[in-house]
Amino acid sequence: MADGGGGAGDLLSALPDDVLHLILLRLRSAAAAARTSVLARRWRSLWTTLPELRFPAVTDLARVTAALLSHDAPLLHRLELCSHDPAPHEVAAVLHLAARSLAGKLLLDIVMRKKRNPVAAAAAGIGAAFHIPCFRKATEISIRFAYLTIRLPPFGVFAKLSVLRLTRFRLDDSQCDHLGDIVSSERCPSLQALTLCNSQGLSNQPSAPRLSSPLASLSWKNCSSSRFLLPCLEHCIWSIA
Repeated sequence: MADGGGGAGDLLSALPDDVLHLILLRLRSAAAAARTSVLARRWRSLWTTLPELRFPAVTDLARVTAALLSHDAPLLHRLELCSHDPAPHEVAAVLHLAARSLAGKLLLDIVMRKKRNPVAAAAAGIGAAFHIPCFRKATEISIRFAYLTIRLPPFGVFAKLSVLRLTRFRLDDSQCDHLGDIVSSERCPSLQALTLCNSQGLSNQPSAPRLSSPLASLSWKNCSSSRFLLPCLEHCIWSIA
């Protein structure tokens, strides 16, 4: 990185932050970006101002929590996370931190590889329901839950959300009627595409909520049947196994 002539110093560090961000974003993960801190003082905290963070194949969500706490950019435009065998409370902690600054896409993939006995599962919190926060500024949310039990936010508006994909999820027994409220025009006024796939715990809604008026695409696969009012739907895939 230093000039071979001996006097020019660290040429890369002289570049503006937005150019250095583009360099760091070409790395495969936030951890790899953080390791560039050893290159020079100029790089020491540069990764904390990245507009996008990626965490592939993470087994320790405490590290993701620490990274989000250290993140110093005013907004986070993209968060990608693949986590293996997480405890629900760890996932909840990450989501609540992300909800504060996320103003773009959330892509979360939960992979459960281990088979646990009931005692071990209870000790690790596996099977316990965890709360999904309200992402007020997110534009796209795509989550595969590996059939972890979730609780939807009881209030709050997903004002900017245009795309929502929930896959392999289970609603808490007390909330089987609440999904329609979440995706209603009052809670998701900008929603254009909704995908629900392989759910457990859904039941028929006691009333038919009105989906977001801009909604143009609905994909409903292997979920319990429900009723919705669809004012402007242009494309629909409905499949119940």
